[in-house]
Amino acid sequence: MKTSILISLAVAAVVLAGCNEKTQEKAQETQEVAVQTVEKAKEVIANVAEKTKEQTQEVAQKVKEEAQEAAGTVAAKVDSALYGKCVACHGIDGKTKALGKSAVLAGQTQEELVTKLKGYKAGTINVAGMGMLMQGQVKDMSDVELEAVAAYIATFK
Repeated sequence: MKTSILISLAVAAVVLAGCNEKTQEKAQETQEVAVQTVEKAKEVIANVAEKTKEQTQEVAQKVKEEAQEAAGTVAAKVDSALYGKCVACHGIDGKTKALGKSAVLAGQTQEELVTKLKGYKAGTINVAGMGMLMQGQVKDMSDVELEAVAAYIATFK
């Protein structure tokens, strides 16, 4: 009986040892598949991240361009609105001599216009007796507004 128990234990040990080897092989195969899967997942994630980065950069560039365009449109409308009080005397294109006396605005540089507008505002310029009239037109304009309207007028050719 001792012999049959010993034989049974030996057979069980051999069977278990065989199972253990097969289990180890399966575990190793599973581990290799898992490593390959992780590597492929890393590649996919890297590709998706790169494409997402490129798309984000494209969208950001487009938004930036649209924002600049919108800002330019708004600035032109603001500058045009500031020029609105000038239109009656100087014409929509700045080519009319105000009350037949002043120089034509079109063709003047922004610097010339800023100097003249600030001079009218300060009351130090009185070209063709128009100083008081012009002072009344620009007295409530800030320096930024004076520069903006001058920049707008400087675009007239």
